[in-house]
Amino acid sequence: MCKKHIYEADIARNNNPDKKRRLQQWKMCWTDSKKFKQTSIGMTQAEVDDKVSEFDSDRKRAYAVMPIDAEKQVTSNNCVVVTLDTRKKLMKFVDRQNLQAYAHMIVAICTKT
Repeated sequence: MCKKHIYEADIARNNNPDKKRRLQQWKMCWTDSKKFKQTSIGMTQAEVDDKVSEFDSDRKRAYAVMPIDAEKQVTSNNCVVVTLDTRKKLMKFVDRQNLQAYAHMIVAICTKT
């Protein structure tokens, strides 16, 4: 695609709030997967959006998808939906390479829901 068509595609995507939200949620999940040292994620934009929509009925973008098992790829079976504040706390554990604390917090989240 040339620059003109890339720009037009970006404008079209940004004018559709649902597409923009789905893309942002998926990008956040993909970026997180890099910190977990994974090559990709096992979910599409629609699958990520479906998981988040179960908790975020107002679609305010206040939730994110995180892996339950940090050593495995994020999939529909290996994910939990958390608030953005909880995501920040979890990612601090990942940044410090403290996957045991990450796992402990994920278990606590999973037992609440």
